[in-house]
Amino acid sequence: MIAKTDNSNYVRDMNSNAILAFDKIILEQHRKKLHESSEINKLKNDIQDLKSNMGIILNILKNKE
Repeated sequence: MIAKTDNSNYVRDMNSNAILAFDKIILEQHRKKLHESSEINKLKNDIQDLKSNMGIILNILKNKE
């Protein structure tokens, strides 16, 4: 069961007592932000992997000399 709140952008789920966003635009903005954050974290991990691999390659090249 859902109940209205003072703010029309939110409703309360009476089963869990949670306050939920009711505005679809806000929900889409939140999902977009989560997606962008996920992409940024993936890019950070990729950069760290590249740095690590470059370090290994440089060490191998230095040891060959």
